[in-house]
Formats: sequence, C-alpha cells, structure tokens
Amino acid sequence: MKKTVFKRAAAIASALALVTGSAVSCSGKKASNPTKSNDAKQLMSGSYRAVEMDTDIGYVDSMYRVDENTILLLGYDYENKEQKIYKADNDFANIEEIEFNVGETADNVDVSMNSAVSSDGDIYVMAAFTDYADIERPDFDSPDFDYETFDFEKYQAEIEEKAKYSNKLYVLDLDGKVKLEKEITGLDEYAEESDDYYGKMNGSTVQVGNIIPCGGGKAIISVYTGMGETYLSLDADGNIKEKLDMPDLSYVYAMTQIDEKTLAVSGASDNGMKIVFTDIETLKPTGEELKGDYSNEAFNGTFFAGSGDYKLYSSGSKGLYGIKADGSSDEIVNWLDSDLGDGYVRSLITMDNGDYVVLYYDYSGSKSSGSTFYRLTQRDASELENTKVITIASLSGDWQIRDQVSKFNKSHDGVRFKIVDYSQYDRYDEEKETYVQGAASELKKDIISGNAPDMVFGNDNALTKSLGRKGVFVDLYELLDKDSDLKKEDIMPNILKACEVNGKLLSIADSFTLETVIAKKKNLDKDRWSADELIEAYNNRPDKDMHLYGMDTRDSVMELLVYTFYSLIDFEKSECHFDDPEFKKLLGFMDSFEPGQEFDNYEDPEAQAYYEEMDKYYGNTALKNDKVLITSLYIYEPQELVTTLNGELKGEDIKFVGYPSDEGQGSMMSLSSSFSILETSENKDLCWELIKGNFKELTDEDEKEGYYHNSFGMSALKKNFERQLKMCMSKPYYYDENGKKQEYDYTYYDDKGENEIKVDPLSQEQIDFLSDYITNTTKVIGALDPDIESIVEEEITAYIKGEKTAEEAANLLQSRISLILSEQS
Repeated sequence: MKKTVFKRAAAIASALALVTGSAVSCSGKKASNPTKSNDAKQLMSGSYRAVEMDTDIGYVDSMYRVDENTILLLGYDYENKEQKIYKADNDFANIEEIEFNVGETADNVDVSMNSAVSSDGDIYVMAAFTDYADIERPDFDSPDFDYETFDFEKYQAEIEEKAKYSNKLYVLDLDGKVKLEKEITGLDEYAEESDDYYGKMNGSTVQVGNIIPCGGGKAIISVYTGMGETYLSLDADGNIKEKLDMPDLSYVYAMTQIDEKTLAVSGASDNGMKIVFTDIETLKPTGEELKGDYSNEAFNGTFFAGSGDYKLYSSGSKGLYGIKADGSSDEIVNWLDSDLGDGYVRSLITMDNGDYVVLYYDYSGSKSSGSTFYRLTQRDASELENTKVITIASLSGDWQIRDQVSKFNKSHDGVRFKIVDYSQYDRYDEEKETYVQGAASELKKDIISGNAPDMVFGNDNALTKSLGRKGVFVDLYELLDKDSDLKKEDIMPNILKACEVNGKLLSIADSFTLETVIAKKKNLDKDRWSADELIEAYNNRPDKDMHLYGMDTRDSVMELLVYTFYSLIDFEKSECHFDDPEFKKLLGFMDSFEPGQEFDNYEDPEAQAYYEEMDKYYGNTALKNDKVLITSLYIYEPQELVTTLNGELKGEDIKFVGYPSDEGQGSMMSLSSSFSILETSENKDLCWELIKGNFKELTDEDEKEGYYHNSFGMSALKKNFERQLKMCMSKPYYYDENGKKQEYDYTYYDDKGENEIKVDPLSQEQIDFLSDYITNTTKVIGALDPDIESIVEEEITAYIKGEKTAEEAANLLQSRISLILSEQS
C-alpha cells in the first residue's frame, strides 16, 4: 500500500477533519456490547470498596509476595537518592525497613538504583555508579546558581574526559545481607556516541532500566540506547550472556516473571498485541502464547502473575483484568466504579479471601507520594440495591471526565455515575483507508431501542446537532435559568451560540480552541474574504514564486475551503447546493494543483528531500519570509500568541483573514468534549450537577498549584477566559517550593534555532482585538451530520487523489447528500 505525505493523517485529516471533526480511535476494534441495563448490580459488577492503607512510608513503587505471610515493598527516596526496601505482613500492620549496604562510595560518586524480587524470594538491586573524580560539580538546585554565566560546554567536556561509569548487581536475602555482588560487564557494546547534552553528561546514551530476576543470580535487564530499548540476559557472574530475541514481536512492551520457570513477554506483533511465554533458562519461547486485539485494554496494561482461573492479571487505565489461558479476559475491578479515579496500578498482591492490595498511582496528583496503597474488597450486592446508577455514554474515551465523575461519586450517597465507553465501536478500515464511526451508530441504535443513556459525552458536535433536531436532548437553557450558581451570562457567548440548535442549548463544553488564517497586511489587506477573493488573491500574489498555502498541493488547498461545506448545506430546509456553479469553480481552481507526492518509504532520500522542502512553506517563518501568502494560526491558549505576535512576527502588520467564507469572519473553533442530557433521563438535575462542576472559576490558589487553564485550551467560563487574556499582558511566572512567585521572560528562538530572544507581553490593544476576535468565533469544526460526513470524505478523497473530476465529485455529493437529507427530514 502506498503512503503519501498527506495520507489520512495529513491529506484527509488536515482537509477533512476540519469539515467533519473526526476524532476517533485509529485502532481496529472488536466490540463487546456495553452494559446498558439500569440494574445497579449489573452495572457495578466491577465495583470494589477501596480502603486506603496507612503505611506511613513513602517512595514505594513496587511490591512482591515472598510467602503467605511476607510482602516486600521496594522504592526509591529521590530526595536522598537512596534505595528503600521494607518487609510487611499481610495486613500491612507491621512494616520494618530492611537495612542493606552496597559499599561505601566517595563524596564525588553518584549512585542510582532500581530493584526487584525473584520468585525464590531474593532481592535484586541494580546499582549504576558515576565517579566524577576531581570534577567540581555545581549545585544546580541552589538559588544562587547562575545558569546564564555557567560554562556548560566546559563542564561537559570535563565530564567526558574524567568521569567513569560502572554498574553492579547485588543479590540480597530478606535480612538485607549481600549474597552476591557482581560487576556487570559488556555494556560498552551497546553504548553509542551522542552529541546531545544528556548523552555527554552520562558518557554515552546507554542506560540501564528495569531488572527482571531469573533466580540463582541470573537476571534480564533492559538498557536504553540511541536505538531504543534492548533486553539483555546476565549470568550469575554478571556477564552479559545474550540479547533477548523475540522474532514474533516487533516491539517488547513489558516482561514479567510469572513462576520460577516462565517469563511472560508482551508486545506488538503484525496481528495485534501478543503475550509470548518464555523459558527463563533458555530464554526461548515455550510455544505458548496469547493473542489480543490492539484495542483490548487487557493486553495493553502492566502484567502480574495470575491465580485461579487467570493465567495473568493486567492493570490498564480503566481497571484490573484477568486473562485466561485461551486469551479471553474479564474486567475484575473497574477503577472508576471503585472510587479510585483516574490512574493505574503499579503493583498488585492477591489475598486468599479474594481481596486485592494495589499500589495505585493517581494521575490527579492528589497524593504527595504519587502512589497509595489500597485494599480492594468486592462490594456486596446488598450495598447496591438502593443505589441509583446514572449512565454516561462516552463517544471519545472517558479519560477527560473520570476525575470529575470520581469526585461526584465519592461525595454523594445512594447515587453513582457510570461511564459506558462507546468509542470501542470506532475502528479504522485498512482496506478502504477510512474511519468507521461505530460509536455514533451504536448510540443511535440504543436510543431507538429504548436503551438510551442519561447523558452523552463526546466531541461529536455534528451528532449532537443531528439528534438534537429530533428532540432527543434537554434544552440546557432551562436548567441554566433555574440554577443559582451558574448563569447563562457566566458562559462565553460564542460557546452558547455554537451549541445551540434552533435556539435551544442542546450541549455544553467547558473549553475550546480556535484556528484561523493570517496574512501580512501588505500582501492581503482583508479582515475576511470569499472563495472568489481567494482565487483572485492567488492569481495576483506579489511574487509568482510565492505559494498560496503550504506546499500548494491539492490536499493543502482543500484545507482553505472547509467553510464552503457549511454554507452548501441547509439542515433547516433539508437542502444542499453542491451543484452550485461557484462550488464547482472552486474545485476547478484546485485542479491547477497537483496531489501530494507519494512514497513507499518515508526514509528514502527522495522522501526526506520532499519533507525538507515542505517545511519551508509551513508556519510563521514561511509567512515572515514571504514564502507563502497565508498560514494557519492555532490558538490553544492566548499566552501562546505572545511569542507569535511579538516574537516570530514582530514588526509585521498581521491580518487575521480567516478561512475563505461568504459569511462570518472565517475563524473556526474546536470544542472540548461536551455534555448533553437525554430527555428520557429521570435524573436531569443530577446530570446538570455533574456538568456544572466542570465550570469551576480559577482562583489564585489554583494558579499556585499550576492550574493556569483548563485541560483543553481556553475556558468557556467568562471569568477564566478573561483571566487567561490578562495573563498575556505580564511576564509568565511560577511559584517555587517556598510559595514565592517567580517571574521569567517570554522567549523564542530565531529562524536558525541558535539564539534565544526575549519577547514583550501583549499590549492592551492586542488583548482587546483578540478578545473580540475569539468571542465572535461561532463556527465549530465538525458540524456535519455523521452520515453526511462519510459521503463528503469519500467523494472529496477520490477527487484529491485524482480518481474523479471536479464535476463528477460535485454531482455525486449533490445527489448522495440530497438523499440523506430527505431521509432525515
């Protein structure tokens, strides 16, 4: 299959993602029906009661069961640079530190360690030593250290000349006594020269990573080089025996010892994820393996030795899974339903009574140590008898709302939100090279069949509006009007306008981003322009060697015409006008450009040369150097514009011309995943309570904690948005460990990437312009109906590839979309 520079991710994604707003998983999905029954016992089958265990220790990142009464806890004290090992009983009531000594080290010798426990109960400690000899090392953390005057090049050269590196393996017993101490030899073969700062500071790019004990003093270690991660086996004398060869895996993801004789090695293969069982003694596959789909979270997690019916346990981002000998998997524990929020498990211990002890890492960072011990006990069915379960259909994955749902569930008795992931139905059709948005289709089926969820969460604005015209969703204005905390006036007016259908607010997003097109005023003195004016501007460009936009391929020019699609479809009248002569003229204009060049191999010199040439015509530098007439500007947050307008484009009179359009200013926004409430829901007020929890006003304390903006671009809450703009008028800052505000300068690097240049903050005049421009952006990327979007994608893709003429593409769009509109009316 040939690959083109603009294949899917660029050609159609850049041109058509703007039109369709496609944002689906690229995995091939083997769907299993989500549970949509309102029976609490069924919906919460993976719900466990998570009780935090007060261990009064920190820095733990793994744990191992040694025998029925003993658990080892391993970690690292990063502040004092010390390996920590603890021994605990089953209840974690008695925990004692195991003292051990790896030998005295000189003051100018650094040592870093990682550790693991073998199936025979020995503790393996890998220690990496760096001897700086007589090199005088500065205190980089000192407030008195001057980064601007320090001679880093001299310091690096001294390290390269004098520093010595070594690695040792220690095997300890449960009392911390060293049973075996061996220096690891043979790593030099895997070291590669490096010109980067990190490589010079470490002598080479080889780094020892994880250690997997194999018993008897033998182990497997992972090393990181300039070529990636490599697994090497060590014999009992510390010698590198061989490189682990896994011919069936293109990439090794994880390796776990599951018993005294066997390793489970997981990774990617040509046919999906695979777990290959390997003999520890020979390091050869045993012939037993488990195969899984790339979309199967059970095969993408961290693995642990199984028990009972399960060959392995797997910890993913959503829960704990049990993998059986036939490759099938069960969700055992759902993290969110067990009030563990958004995170993952570092380590797992199974208990005889069916409980689990997990070392859980919370992405929200609510715990200072990062990881917390929990004992998980499955909830009794009687606990759920009187629980009201409210379902949320998630169309784009649930990571964005897990934290919010977790907080709500923890703070409310007798009611829980349950996320049902519909994105599992999305897939990529390799043969047709197109996305199949099964999530939208499946949701429609469930609504029709009476299995509708209470809420819908996702970034499919088109689907929301399509269903909204059929009266499926609640008018959120009614809930806003009676709310005492959040009012209509508190929300950005462009967000409200973008989420309306026939004057009703059918969805709401808490943040957004914006994209537009900019030009130099001397080349294009317009605040907006039509498609006809685009053609005229190109034909009359100041320099015939100047490109219009990017590489001036048919693919890139298509990006500029996305607004046209919105004006050609009238959903209220169920009409479309793709047979309009003006539209055909625009497609004809595109005929003057060639399709993007195709390559079988991205690494070919010809391909690399093409990419290098392409780079000359993209971005602010291309605009500044008059390589292009226009370029795109993406506004994720206003502060990003400081270095663009007052740095890269300083001294240029810039016009925000927008995408060519016969209506509006031509800028477009992307909404964060938004919420809608189903009319059939019996829990509308509770749904609204969850929604408005996302509209949180930022405080000074939030900024001290680093929460400067929403997780997705600009805030839809007026006060937050205004705060974001105001921050652009002063220097950026952070709060140090003492809570003191520290300012620094906006900077950017010159065209050659050599000199760092300071940039002044934005002026009040610039802020006023941006505020007005952003607030007046109401068009949303992805406002086409999903059924129509697939037709647009198919026909325009064929046209871009030269498989159909402009006339053929326009006529087919007209006939096919007219039929869809008539069926939907």
